[in-house]
Amino acid sequence: KLPPMTVALDYDAQYDLNQGSLSLNDVKLGLNGVVLAITGQISNLTKSMAADVRIKADRVNTADLIKLLPPDKLAAMADFTIKGDFGFDASVAYDSLAIPALKYSGSAVINDFAMTRKGLDGELKIRRIPLEFALDKLKLAIEDGQYASQPFGGNLEIDKFADPDIKGAFNGNLDLAFLQPFLPQAGKPELKGKASADLTFAGRPKDAASMNVAGQLTVSDASFTDSLLPEPITKFDAVMALKKD
Repeated sequence: KLPPMTVALDYDAQYDLNQGSLSLNDVKLGLNGVVLAITGQISNLTKSMAADVRIKADRVNTADLIKLLPPDKLAAMADFTIKGDFGFDASVAYDSLAIPALKYSGSAVINDFAMTRKGLDGELKIRRIPLEFALDKLKLAIEDGQYASQPFGGNLEIDKFADPDIKGAFNGNLDLAFLQPFLPQAGKPELKGKASADLTFAGRPKDAASMNVAGQLTVSDASFTDSLLPEPITKFDAVMALKKD
């Protein structure tokens, strides 16, 4: 479900009636204040449609980007303040006769990301998050992260979103409360605690036996509540040394 949208459109485009094609010379599409620049060609509109389009956005305010989230995800962000800017450059190809019909690829970067939460001391900062994406693939890195003057960093690669195959690494210290917006929201989860980690991981999360996790993980003063759990986890401390199979 999408949030309410304010849409603005400014375009320079040409339609060839004989060829059934549309040339997008310079199109600006605004969605809740986020402006996308679109160029490209759409062919065979009346037959077997094909399209080759480039979509760009420069220095989008991260707070404006969050406004595009579905209502349930937006509600999960209510106690958080987000700062930073986001830009991306993507190529999108569509061919109604091809399998798959839709293909896309591109890159993005988030600069000067900062997050705070009501009732929680400290600010989570990440100087730069570069991303690369393609059909059913995502790769990102966390560069120069910091929380409470403690550094952290990591990287993540995901293949096949429906049944993800992931690999990555994380090292540093983190307040678990900052993971709150990324949890499934159906049971209104509440996560608290501190974590220190130096980990590598790879495998399919849907098949826990396939996961290879190695490194050191320390969790302190942790708690987790969720209406889908039979009982809340009110206190959890652990020091774990993990090895690959």
